[in-house]
Amino acid sequence: MPDSLVLIDVFARGVAVGATSLLGLSIVRGGENRSARIAGALMCVSIIAWLVSESLDLWTAMGQWLPLVIAAFPVGGLFWLFVVGLFEDRPLAAPALAVPVALTGVGLLILILEGKASNWAWLAYNGVSGALALHALFAIARGWSGDLVEGRRRLRGAVLGLGALFALVSVTMGLMSRLDPAGPWRLFLVGNLYGGLAFATLMV
Repeated sequence: MPDSLVLIDVFARGVAVGATSLLGLSIVRGGENRSARIAGALMCVSIIAWLVSESLDLWTAMGQWLPLVIAAFPVGGLFWLFVVGLFEDRPLAAPALAVPVALTGVGLLILILEGKASNWAWLAYNGVSGALALHALFAIARGWSGDLVEGRRRLRGAVLGLGALFALVSVTMGLMSRLDPAGPWRLFLVGNLYGGLAFATLMV
């Protein structure tokens, strides 16, 4: 990637990290239930780790710090936890917490295993992440008409139309890139310029 595009990519990720940090602070200070606040804060931390670790330039500049990658693995599960905690008032009990923990475990297998075994772990990770995004969409849409809290109705629309959709698109682009690494969709992965710009726009 030319130096000028690298600068644009780094700037976009910086903007996204700043916006995600503000989102996390607003969630922590918000009036929602405790489970949603905790899940939302953890989700924002994981999103930041995901944004940075997916950028080869940034991750290399940070010394390819492995804990950053590990912190990014549960992002799909934490997003799901935030949605069900916010819209279904689901507590942070062990069964729910097992979801992001399991995603982290599968993510570690991707790093540890080699060849076909690593590919199967990658497919499992992305398949579960896609299923969680679909369930999040269902949870948001299910209570749309019956939610009398106007602020939460607006948040439902934002998450339904943007956040969960972006997660599904990311999973789809990742799968397509595995099938055809030279295809144009690889440019829209979060680790590449257009994907980074799209995510920065979403977070702002």
